[in-house]
Amino acid sequence: MAGRILTPLLPYGLVLEPIGDDFVIYEPPERALAGTLTLPEVVDRDIEFAELTIPSNGRFTQEDLRLLWEAGAELSSWRQARMAIARVAGTFGAPEVMGAVETLRDWQSLTACANAAGMLLSSWPTVLDRQRTWLPVGVIGGVEDLMGTERSAEARGAVHERDDQMLVSQSARWRGARRNLTSVTVSTLATTVIDVVRSSLPEDQVGLLRPVFDPIATVARVATAPAGSRDPDPSSWPTPFVAFAAACMRTLAELQSTRRGTGVVPFLDTDELYEAWLAITVRRVLDARFGPWTVSESGASATWESDEAIIALWIKPVIARSGTDIAGVRLHALVAETLAPDLLLTVTRGDVAAFAVIDAKSWASILPEQVLEESAKYLYGIRRSDDPTCVPAVAGVDLVTCAVAPRIGTSEVSRVRVVSATPTSGLNGLKDCIGEVTDQLLASLEEREHMASEF
Repeated sequence: MAGRILTPLLPYGLVLEPIGDDFVIYEPPERALAGTLTLPEVVDRDIEFAELTIPSNGRFTQEDLRLLWEAGAELSSWRQARMAIARVAGTFGAPEVMGAVETLRDWQSLTACANAAGMLLSSWPTVLDRQRTWLPVGVIGGVEDLMGTERSAEARGAVHERDDQMLVSQSARWRGARRNLTSVTVSTLATTVIDVVRSSLPEDQVGLLRPVFDPIATVARVATAPAGSRDPDPSSWPTPFVAFAAACMRTLAELQSTRRGTGVVPFLDTDELYEAWLAITVRRVLDARFGPWTVSESGASATWESDEAIIALWIKPVIARSGTDIAGVRLHALVAETLAPDLLLTVTRGDVAAFAVIDAKSWASILPEQVLEESAKYLYGIRRSDDPTCVPAVAGVDLVTCAVAPRIGTSEVSRVRVVSATPTSGLNGLKDCIGEVTDQLLASLEEREHMASEF
């Protein structure tokens, strides 16, 4: 390759090492990554791209990867996250609705890049200029350079003898002011992100992304290095530079994939997208049974009505140890400061509510003991404020996995079930499971209403 690949700065925590004429990529064992990895390389002050195809863990086909990516885009549109653009001021971490951007599909990586730019601007790495000077002894200023004084004071005529004692009239000091570090690579990456985004959008939509462009453009300007400058090895970069460069590389990888046409997917975190696909699938099944979903002020992502009952789907609700109000009931986490199941399905009628957890596990394999461990934290780690002795507080836990589902005891007894499904296989079983979960919640609701009427 003509340039230098930024090997320590790969997104998703990856590490790439050269082995002879080839490369080996190491990935974190807890992540499931697959797709086309685009590696930017710096050639002088330009960015060129090299591509590597990374296979999945064997549980997702190429068509699965494409559908997972589509699910992520649909989830962002559904929850209006695609319209969440980083604020102009502050840390760029709070969303502000600016408008819908239809063409740009990787809104999440771009806003993450803007957030990284904001963090970099708020804590820009600096270096202390070291300028050598000599000052009279007793005059305050600079940092004392004792070795320099011992080595050069006599040659400068700053050593005098008085009363059989050797006196030094001047001492060597280091003086200087702090200045911002510059980086050819950081500046080039920031400029390339903006250029690629602009070329990926219709002209009339570019203005909607101004709040995102601003921090990235500011980084490009502040990081600009003098002509002829060369960056040190990336392994010695300060952390804010590393974080921003990795965010740029992830954005560029996804943008480059979009520009290559239909059916091409970027390098994906399949864990995250498997959860998005599960949420989309549950919503579609409930739409088919109860009609189109609606938005509720309760905070649920989607709601439906059936026989005066409200069915609601919550995506990653955070249940705190101190308590969180969901569907009119205050829930508490016992086994952690917070619990956040991928999906929480609730059915309420009046003051009575029933809950079920649906969790995605995009693991290559899953053992029975892992099923029990993953489900127990929800079955026995969640309590109701109004009825803390009710164990479990949720009607059941369903784990959806791309792995082969292990055999678990009768779900009516264990309240645990495992379903194996991917975007291209096992869909009928998953749809049946979602229907049974809904029926279970409705039955649980009637049981709780009956118990309440007896008191």
